[in-house]
Amino acid sequence: MPAYRRLSRAFLPPLTVLLLSGTAHAMIGDPALVTFKAGDNAVPLVVSGAAAPFIVSPDDYAGVRRAAGDLRKDIERVSGIQPALVGATGESATAVIVGTVGKSPLIDRLVKNGRLDIGAVKGRWEAFLIETVEKPFPGVGRALVIAGSDKRGTIYGVYEISQQIGVSPWYWWADVPVAHHDALFAKAGRYVDTGPVVKYRGIFLNDEAPDLTNWVRAKFGEAAVSKDPPVPPGIANYGHEFYERLFELILRIRANYL
Repeated sequence: MPAYRRLSRAFLPPLTVLLLSGTAHAMIGDPALVTFKAGDNAVPLVVSGAAAPFIVSPDDYAGVRRAAGDLRKDIERVSGIQPALVGATGESATAVIVGTVGKSPLIDRLVKNGRLDIGAVKGRWEAFLIETVEKPFPGVGRALVIAGSDKRGTIYGVYEISQQIGVSPWYWWADVPVAHHDALFAKAGRYVDTGPVVKYRGIFLNDEAPDLTNWVRAKFGEAAVSKDPPVPPGIANYGHEFYERLFELILRIRANYL
């Protein structure tokens, strides 16, 4: 593991338990939704050097738009090609449509037009569905639709695809390598996750000082000295750079608590 990202032994054990679940392409018990070969009416996500565009409403949650951006980067990590991002429908043979029920006009429009049944997830806690839809909108031939019952539900659905294409939730924290594939396809069909059995799930940061604090100081430097609020010299920079990575990990492993 590169030294610049190596965690101390005191910090690593609480995370190592979760690391084991990141080695498979799908969460335990989840069906395979992605394939690397054409066939069985699969929807091309990346093929022949081109990627299906992402359609995400600008009205959706900022966190959902951020997660969709992460999936676009993950597709690039796997295939070398990053999909374009658009905020409205246009002419496209295939597309990836991401949105939250009641927050995304795109998803609500699919529901209203009878193109998407959200009965299994509507009103539930952190639920999502992933479905291939034929002709979701005029001009769009086929789409992989990721729809969540709430903000985190949508985000979990997005990161489910990230993991299934081969990007571990631990790609950054543990330097898990990403295998290259020239082509990516979404299998035809529908998958519904009706939400977690345990409502609150998360990570506990144990032994913050000296081990984690020393690591944060080495990786992210020290916080700027300040009188208001009082920040003396030598304080490790537990700033947004650190928590951005941590919160991304938490969401990628379908947790919601720190």
